[in-house]
Amino acid sequence: SGSDIVYGVRSSRKTDTFFKRTTALGYYKVMNRLGVDLIYNHADYRLMSKRAIEGLSEFKEVNLFLRGIVPLIGYKYSIVEYERHERFAGESKYPLKKMLAFAWDGITSFSIKPIRIITRLGFSIFILSLIALVYSLVVKFMGKTQAGWT
Repeated sequence: SGSDIVYGVRSSRKTDTFFKRTTALGYYKVMNRLGVDLIYNHADYRLMSKRAIEGLSEFKEVNLFLRGIVPLIGYKYSIVEYERHERFAGESKYPLKKMLAFAWDGITSFSIKPIRIITRLGFSIFILSLIALVYSLVVKFMGKTQAGWT
């Protein structure tokens, strides 16, 4: 039988600006390092069978990051490459602010690594604060305080 999901994937990004190509490549690399398996150069164009849509509907998340969730439903998929030509009218509806929000949604929706990094950072700051407190108290009780410290 055929595939339940067919992804439309760009064959190249030659019509994109250098900035867009570079940030897109960086985004895919970051997501890959965080353990999120995204289909490279997939731009949200996909066909889905009824069975795949029903599988997708079982996710109860409010902000669905479809590029990450659809591969998780586990159905057989195929890729159809297409060539995207230069835009001849209008402007992109994806300014930098929107791209950053999209990237942040993807990163925070599919990886606990950002939470772990923030937790480690918070714990490190806490430990450094305790060390500074102990140091300040020892120096104060030894009578060698710096003006403005304690």
